[in-house]
Amino acid sequence: MLAGLYRFSNGSWRIRSVIKILHVITGLGQGGAEGVLRRLVLADRTNRHLIVFLAGWGQANEELHQRGIPVIPLGLSRGSEALLGVFRIRQVIAVFRPQVVQTWMYHADLLGALAARTSGTPVLWNLRNAVVEAGKTGWRTWLVVRINGLLSRFLPELILANGYSPLDIHRRAGFCVDRARVIPNGFDTRRFRPLPRVPEKSGRWPGLSGHCPVLGMIARWDPYKDHGTLLHALQLLKKRGQSFRCLLVGTGMAATNAALMRMIRQRKLLQSVLLLGPQDNTSAIFNRIDINVLSSSSEAFPNVLGEAMACGVPCVTTNVGEAANIVGTTGWVVQSSDPVALANAITEALRAMRNRKAWLARKRKARARIVRNYSLKTMVQAYRQVWDEVSAKARI
Repeated sequence: MLAGLYRFSNGSWRIRSVIKILHVITGLGQGGAEGVLRRLVLADRTNRHLIVFLAGWGQANEELHQRGIPVIPLGLSRGSEALLGVFRIRQVIAVFRPQVVQTWMYHADLLGALAARTSGTPVLWNLRNAVVEAGKTGWRTWLVVRINGLLSRFLPELILANGYSPLDIHRRAGFCVDRARVIPNGFDTRRFRPLPRVPEKSGRWPGLSGHCPVLGMIARWDPYKDHGTLLHALQLLKKRGQSFRCLLVGTGMAATNAALMRMIRQRKLLQSVLLLGPQDNTSAIFNRIDINVLSSSSEAFPNVLGEAMACGVPCVTTNVGEAANIVGTTGWVVQSSDPVALANAITEALRAMRNRKAWLARKRKARARIVRNYSLKTMVQAYRQVWDEVSAKARI
């Protein structure tokens, strides 16, 4: 009897209608916010989505086009083109006539909000960064952050965040988060799932054979990923006589990275670390490793933990952003920038692997935690509820 209705948080029911959402994002690369946006629009087939991005183009954009999600590049290349960006977004709003404008990342928050508000359309911001400090953030981005902080009191209808730690960080940076709501990232647990271990194909995983435990870290080369702490911890493991292999996956994880290779040689880890560079099928990577490691010194919501756990891989992580909430009691959490603590936690995880029955139970518990608390379906439903509430309020 209630088919076609939607229940709001106040208990009332209203007829659900298709909502048109215009997403404005800085770019569509391989970052966390970009990945969440792609998953969201591809999973939500109830509403109509259109994506506008300020600069760049990539393979992901082609995928969205092929899946029926329109993508419009604005072609902005300089900060001085901000007013042009507002004008072009207003043009898109005039043609598409969205009920809601959803923005992603600071520059898009600013330009999208100015275009939406001057067009009479409610706008929602997304706060996802873990580092918003002078001296640690580029000065142009820091300037936009400060402007957004001032405008946060009246421009966005609501502010969304993927965790409570990003909200706290932005509150300290001057944002008004009184009208904020937390929607954790969701993961496609059909794509990221445990797979049967298949025999190694010659050349696919060079250096992996026998019963040697396999560690892995999927993270681009970036100071905040703190590969230095990871490599120091691996050196300590090796000195303790622990045998292992560690896969490093991501942009910059290649022998052409002189700084990375210098660190690996200094730690005498040439035979223990395998560099695989960026990989499209990260699910296959997770299904080949035994323990997922994250050594970051700063994160907001580390997606790599949820993806690994969805594949049934226990995690050792630093206590950054929402990491501890994601892992729960299924893995190990240590303070950041502490190689001894990280090495000790990995040692505990390797020791736990020896009890096969308990280890299999831990793997199942890790996946169950993601399915229960961080599924893609849960995230999509949460965004739908917000869009429905905001669009219904705008119609009143």
